[in-house]
Amino acid sequence: MESNVFVPVSALVETLALICQEAQTGYLHFMSSDNHAGTIMVEGGQIVSVRYFVKTGEAALDVIGQLELVQYRFSEGSIPEHIKDKALSQTPMILERLGLSSDSEARTVPNLWAEIESLPDIPGWDPGSEMKPFQDQLEGILLHLIGPFAPFLIKQAAAQVSSPHQLVDLIMAELPVDQQERFRQQVTPWLNNHSRLERKH
Repeated sequence: MESNVFVPVSALVETLALICQEAQTGYLHFMSSDNHAGTIMVEGGQIVSVRYFVKTGEAALDVIGQLELVQYRFSEGSIPEHIKDKALSQTPMILERLGLSSDSEARTVPNLWAEIESLPDIPGWDPGSEMKPFQDQLEGILLHLIGPFAPFLIKQAAAQVSSPHQLVDLIMAELPVDQQERFRQQVTPWLNNHSRLERKH
């Protein structure tokens, strides 16, 4: 897949089917064309958790099935027990619900790290500026919350904003409800300090 190219959601579903067929474990991260993030978590070929924008589980599946264009990437990694959704339907039913046809050919899983690197840099955040520590801190916080999708989400959101406060608000809107307050608590101290420094100048 070429950098910054959105593909039909059917490609996401076919890739998910391939991941399940190969009994892989990890995170299938995706971004819709309206800049909402989602993650489908797979363990040993079984879908164990689904999140999209502020929805989770079956409610997220309903919305994902209606998407048209997405960017996506898969990263291997263990799935914490506390985020598994035991109420989810069985994997074959989920794939069928997402529109996988019986004659679909599984595609190779794309590596989107090149796409992440090609996304716009955060406006005004050059490595030598006082903003760089915040970018690093923000990425560290998000890595704990949503895993390796964090850099992708930060760069997508940063292309739409012009200040740290706007960036935080936009990213928080993309997180599941159960993670939003934790994210806010962790970034608020730095934002308050940044505001004080701005008032002094």
